Amino acid sequence: MIKRLTDYLFRFYKGSFFQADVDTDCLIEDMDMDGCVFKEIPNECFGIDPIFADKKRFQRFQAHSEKGHRCYGFFDKKNSIASYLWSSIPDEEIEIPWVFDNKLVLRQGDGYVWDCFTAPKHRGKGFYKNGLRNARSIHFKKGIKRVYICCAEGNLHSKRGIISAGFKEIFAFSVVKIGPMCIVKKDSERVKIISKRKSYDIIG
Repeated sequence: MIKRLTDYLFRFYKGSFFQADVDTDCLIEDMDMDGCVFKEIPNECFGIDPIFADKKRFQRFQAHSEKGHRCYGFFDKKNSIASYLWSSIPDEEIEIPWVFDNKLVLRQGDGYVWDCFTAPKHRGKGFYKNGLRNARSIHFKKGIKRVYICCAEGNLHSKRGIISAGFKEIFAFSVVKIGPMCIVKKDSERVKIISKRKSYDIIG
């Protein structure tokens, strides 16, 4: 009870945003690796493949798809999903789930990769890095010039994968949740206060 109350009143998140320019250098013709095929994941897989069974991913992912976001992943030789990631390429300004129930605003012309996950038995094989490289290639084919990704400060494994996939860190940020309010700090910029579940354009 006390922990729940504390989590509601005060939480802290610190991380960084990374950016990759999207050009012909990132184009990949063969998007597969080690016998695993990289392709868009159809909605019916959200209710079938074991990778989506935990934490009610099925319901959340159906909602993501309905809002225009797209899920891609590596299918292994048994046609099970080894890893996945979400990609957002807006035709107009859209919102993406972000920190503490807030929404990240993404504008037309930019792409965003988020909610990446690799099944435990497939970790350490390079799926994360190569998934991000494939995502850059997909964004190029769709006419996007810049693609972004966010990473928590202490997640060094993910940070290495992001950098090895061609992304560069562009700024650090912190979010402090105090009750229904969030205090956002982006590098040396002024602190901004936003209400819970509000949309926030931290990239722009």
